[in-house]
Amino acid sequence: MEHCDSEAVVAFDTLYTNNHIQILKVLLPYFDSGSRKNLAVLIKFMELQYTMEYFSRHPSALCAASCDPKQPDIAEIFEQIKNFCTPSEKAVFEQLANMKKSMEMYEEMMNMMQLFEQFSPGNGPDGFSGVPESGDGPGQGDGPADQTPFGSANPMDLLKGMLSPEQQAMFELFQSSMGGCDGKNS
Repeated sequence: MEHCDSEAVVAFDTLYTNNHIQILKVLLPYFDSGSRKNLAVLIKFMELQYTMEYFSRHPSALCAASCDPKQPDIAEIFEQIKNFCTPSEKAVFEQLANMKKSMEMYEEMMNMMQLFEQFSPGNGPDGFSGVPESGDGPGQGDGPADQTPFGSANPMDLLKGMLSPEQQAMFELFQSSMGGCDGKNS
């Protein structure tokens, strides 16, 4: 496994040890292999003992770290632990991060669609039923009641034009899941 010093790991290791335990860790490589095994077990036992004593002396220390948990962010967590993960664990976290990004994009698109529906004249059940199409006859769609901030263009087409091809495909998928908010039957 790669050696990587994470700030959280270093802080944890520093908090739950003392100078004498650290001295033993420094001296460990200078012992023969048989003694190293016993010394390593002794060091871990001393750390456990020190940690238990620490919490008996400072019972609020445990609460200070966990009483006000923040909302976990998959991407932030992944960045902090990725150097300690196996390749298969990294793949799982990458999938979770991608799913989270997709959900965020979906929510943004839904908010945009709701915003565009508010600008739709008549605000009919099919979303943009009052938006005039370019093929409508003269006199239709040029009254003030039929005007939108986008002129005669469909706001959904304007929005799709701002997206990358991958985002457009996802937008169309979300749009079809909403029953088609562009006024056309899909």
